[in-house]
Amino acid sequence: MVFRSKIDFVFISVIAFSVIITGGVFLLPLLMDETAKSDMIVSLSLFALTTGFLLWISFSIRYIFRD
Repeated sequence: MVFRSKIDFVFISVIAFSVIITGGVFLLPLLMDETAKSDMIVSLSLFALTTGFLLWISFSIRYIFRD
């Protein structure tokens, strides 16, 4: 049998908090300093990759029970 994890308010809150912290880490230095365009592209792509990986891992949890 295959079960998926329940998505409740606490789960969504933890994921949203993680995305906000990750966004702060990647995007706050861009706002505080005048950066080159290549630095901005690298930082934004790393943020998108990290956020996408976090969301993929957290929403694709399956529990498989075998006899």
